[in-house]
Amino acid sequence: MKNLTGIKLKSFPFSNLERIGILLYPEYPTTVLYKTEQRSPLVIEWVDCSEQNIDRFLAYECSTTNLLQFFNGSLSHKNLIRSATKNLIVSFEGEVSSPVNPRIVHFEDLPIDYLPHEDVFFNKREAVEYDKILRSFNLQIEADDYKINDAHQALLAEPSPIYSKRKDPDLLS
Repeated sequence: MKNLTGIKLKSFPFSNLERIGILLYPEYPTTVLYKTEQRSPLVIEWVDCSEQNIDRFLAYECSTTNLLQFFNGSLSHKNLIRSATKNLIVSFEGEVSSPVNPRIVHFEDLPIDYLPHEDVFFNKREAVEYDKILRSFNLQIEADDYKINDAHQALLAEPSPIYSKRKDPDLLS
């Protein structure tokens, strides 16, 4: 596991979390959403595993506005992490139910391997409990809210029987 610099905490700063659902990925859930006592979204991201099979995670709160922007394609996954509420990102090992070694880490100090690339955006086809998450945070996304990023634009520009030139959120997300 990579060494992290940051402020060691005596205990995990989030308690009484309500598990809402798996956001990404169906094969191996790496991103799970919880709800804090204050009813705000808390994202838990798997980032690493030790030789002893101990998992490391990042936990960060985000606003419902940023979560919605992530879902509609106007905020990248990396920028969702970067925009953590109060710039508070906490790393921990073990399980969410019994976190070990919690530490506050600054976004700039995170290993590059722990972060998605700048051009990685939400893809609805990789989501698991997307509708449940939307309902839990009272988020509504209209078909016109989906943004077409550059990668989607490139796919639409090429003639293909799979992709149509219309804005179809199911094809583009």
